[in-house]
Amino acid sequence: MTHRGALRREWLVLAGVLLPFAVLVGVGLHSTQTSPPPPGEHLVNAPPTPPPPLAPRDAPDASAPPIAVAPPLDAGAPEPLDAGEPEATPPELEAALTALRPAVRQCFDDARAHAPARVEVRVRFTAKPDGHFTGYRLEKRSWQDPYFEACMEDVFDEVTYAPKGREPRDAVTHTFVLSR
Repeated sequence: MTHRGALRREWLVLAGVLLPFAVLVGVGLHSTQTSPPPPGEHLVNAPPTPPPPLAPRDAPDASAPPIAVAPPLDAGAPEPLDAGEPEATPPELEAALTALRPAVRQCFDDARAHAPARVEVRVRFTAKPDGHFTGYRLEKRSWQDPYFEACMEDVFDEVTYAPKGREPRDAVTHTFVLSR
């Protein structure tokens, strides 16, 4: 008897779902039905109507001041960074720089299509004794590109190095010079 009751419940559920669905489909089809065109007026092969003619443009006013044209984005070689504060990258930091250079180079190579031939980027950071970098700050750059700058920041967040134990504890400034 339970088998028969379960079968009856399944039919009730199916009828409760399928019947309203069928009614909705029928109403939708009925409301979107369009009347067929009169015989002989099929628009399938009708030629397209031409667009309206364009209005003639007015000639520029000769008394108006000329419009300035923006300089091209790549206006030649970038200027080198000014001397500013002296840079002193300690030789004890060479292990950290050796780990950083390939990743920084990859950032430049990824931006090569729109980068100038030579880029200088001065950064400030601290090499930690655990092999990580902290306090990354972009000090100066000869070329501005937000994607390149974000890539540089990621490099200092993700790259690690094998510390020698002689790395300076304070923040240092280093300039990466990249060229094609």
